[in-house]
Amino acid sequence: MSSLGFAGIEWIDADATRNMVNSGRYLGAMWEPRLLLVDPARLVREEKRHAITLGADVYENSPVLAVAKTPGAEGGYRLLTPRGSVTAAKLVYATNAYSHLFGELGRLQAPAFTYMIATEPLTGEQLAPIGWAGQQAVEDARNLIHYYRLTPDHRIVMGGGPVGFGRGGDLDHDSDEKAWRHLEQHIGWLWPHLSGVAITHRWAAPSR
Repeated sequence: MSSLGFAGIEWIDADATRNMVNSGRYLGAMWEPRLLLVDPARLVREEKRHAITLGADVYENSPVLAVAKTPGAEGGYRLLTPRGSVTAAKLVYATNAYSHLFGELGRLQAPAFTYMIATEPLTGEQLAPIGWAGQQAVEDARNLIHYYRLTPDHRIVMGGGPVGFGRGGDLDHDSDEKAWRHLEQHIGWLWPHLSGVAITHRWAAPSR
């Protein structure tokens, strides 16, 4: 990676990989120690607090009912809300998977659903063969992608695998037994001694 101008990323062999998180399936890994696991709810709350300290106005629970371009050479936008309107020179659609519901963006993206499961808390005996002392987040590229981590209460949370796609305004793909079953089987594929481990949570959401 350094020959391509990237820093902070290194390739590690099977032994080094398994010393971090042990699975007989691992043949090597790309290790990025600079990356962090982030609680998205805490992150957005802190971003809000910081924006306010810098002088930004935040109006929560104010739905935008319509967006229109303002007339004139300078351009800009007018946002209609239930109790008034706001004008802005620039507009950011920070709506992730729901952005396709805006007409001008509908042809540029389709919502992709990601599925996740969480196991019961694992015992020390179940975790001993895996190690995972550093609680690193892991991704693999088998069948698109799997991403997984160990929670503070020692559950394995795994997502990815099959991806569901919506069309038009269709966002009703939050339930997929086949996708959840695939993730359960992938845990056993990585760690055979965990085959059949109890799954306590299953959920899904559009991600982009």
